[in-house]
Amino acid sequence: MLEDPANVERIHAAYPLGRVGEPEEIAAAVAFLLSDDASFITGPSCRWTAAISRANLPTD
Repeated sequence: MLEDPANVERIHAAYPLGRVGEPEEIAAAVAFLLSDDASFITGPSCRWTAAISRANLPTD
């Protein structure tokens, strides 16, 4: 699926930012959640969908 540039373009188009998250961005979010600064945040209060759902992604 990711070998086909057309699929990658469709996937990126499904994201409001026009791209997928970078590993460093995910790591920064995890580091924040593990820090004392996130002591008031609970798992159910976070949505980690990058503002999309699987329904927006190509199925082929």
